Amino acid sequence: MSIRTCTAAARRITLALAAFLFAATGAKADVYGLVIGIDRYQHLPSLAGAVNDARDIDNALRTMGAKKVIMLLDGEATRERIMQSWRELTDQAAPGDTIVFSYAGHGGQEPEKVVGSEDDRLDETFQLAGFQNIRPGNAERILDNEINLMFAKARHLKIIFVADSCHSGTMTRSFDSRSGVLRTRLGGYGAIIDDPLPPPTEATAALNPEDLDNIVYFGAVRDDQVVQEIKIDQKPRGALSWSFARALRGRADLDRDGAVNTQELAQYVTEAVRTRSAGRQHPQMTPRGKPAEINLAVGTAGPDPFDRPAVLSIVNPPSGNILDGAFTNVTIAARDNADLIWDYASGDVITSDGDVIAHLGPQASAANAQAIVDKWLLLRDLGQLAESNPMSVRVEPSDKLHRSGEQIAIQLSGHKHPNLVAFNLAVDGTVQFLIPTPNDPDPRYHGKLKQGQELRFPLKVVPPFGADHLVALSVPAENAELIKGLKRLNNRKAAGKLRTVLRAALDDKTFQLGFTGIFTAN
Repeated sequence: MSIRTCTAAARRITLALAAFLFAATGAKADVYGLVIGIDRYQHLPSLAGAVNDARDIDNALRTMGAKKVIMLLDGEATRERIMQSWRELTDQAAPGDTIVFSYAGHGGQEPEKVVGSEDDRLDETFQLAGFQNIRPGNAERILDNEINLMFAKARHLKIIFVADSCHSGTMTRSFDSRSGVLRTRLGGYGAIIDDPLPPPTEATAALNPEDLDNIVYFGAVRDDQVVQEIKIDQKPRGALSWSFARALRGRADLDRDGAVNTQELAQYVTEAVRTRSAGRQHPQMTPRGKPAEINLAVGTAGPDPFDRPAVLSIVNPPSGNILDGAFTNVTIAARDNADLIWDYASGDVITSDGDVIAHLGPQASAANAQAIVDKWLLLRDLGQLAESNPMSVRVEPSDKLHRSGEQIAIQLSGHKHPNLVAFNLAVDGTVQFLIPTPNDPDPRYHGKLKQGQELRFPLKVVPPFGADHLVALSVPAENAELIKGLKRLNNRKAAGKLRTVLRAALDDKTFQLGFTGIFTAN
């Protein structure tokens, strides 16, 4: 798709992220953790990344100095063990301490136990390793009413609840099976038969988590979305758990004061999940109840390596090994370990997350495939740069697959600096320099962008189809080096060269960065 910016009337918005900030009291508060990850289910489809998620969060909590962490994996995570572990931690923790309760695994829904207690008439559940809808396995689940009661009884503690599962919903975009096996964290099941769990009392069912002033909740997706496991560093993961663990290691310390509060967690995690999942997931963060404030001390996150080669798998390859040695900064590997899959016969290039990002045509040249690889490497760099300097860049009305002729828009918000730079990475890896445009009279594109001023760029979907990526930066003063480099590379398949330009132009500079994929088809 070819991108052209359009000037639209701007309106001021207030980023009102409800200020549920955990507050520090005089004495240093302790941190505890109950971390659950289930891959191996006896009666439901297996997962591959939930245990990786749990181990990552467990390690992050221990690294940041948590006083006690209980990790339960697979068959260890029984209903009885979870309830017992929760009681153990809440009994040990003192008023004002924080407990991180994280769950990675299947979620589901069933008809509400107390009629009228749920807006959608459904109770949400966590399905544990031995769950099935008949006895004895039907006892191996935990209902949302029970979680609410657990948290209500621990009002003296601060609770961060991370739920990397889903209960219903659909895929944002279809999944191309050439990228491997699709695993989602939605465990559907039939009616519960001969339920051994006692129904909640009306008082318990009426508990409204919004009234609890001790909870911050992170959910992996909206109610209408499915949690899809994705590949991160060649390992299956949940994007929410990965982002949350990195936040605890200091990635969310946006003001570099050695601590992370809930506002920083919200800003970091919501953007990191959306970016890393390529818009497939829009995490939910709910600061609940009255404002309170505390800081979680974190370490200093070290730099990520920028120079790891891309891992490419070539399916339906040509005979005679004619592509051997044809790529730079690329490792050829089997599909299950690949970042990108190139179907040589059809010309499609697919990400490990199941998106078709380019149509090169049958038996395309290695040079054309190299341009797509270079773009992917640049996007990886941009994701790392955006983690600690985030700005929101989103596709409206949604991140679904958009069709030819459809009207969409790019929305920018959350920027702090007056100078805007924007460029597009087209489907084929071509760099398209967009802003600042010398002939555009709008002062917002010439160093007059106000903090928090929302920008909206209407677009129309046109060929070529695949995945464009629009990138925006806000900077305090004009970055002449960056603009010069973008102008030099404009309208060239030069994503590889742009990687070098960006590193040099942004090194030791103040900036915010955001980007979004625009996925299109005829």
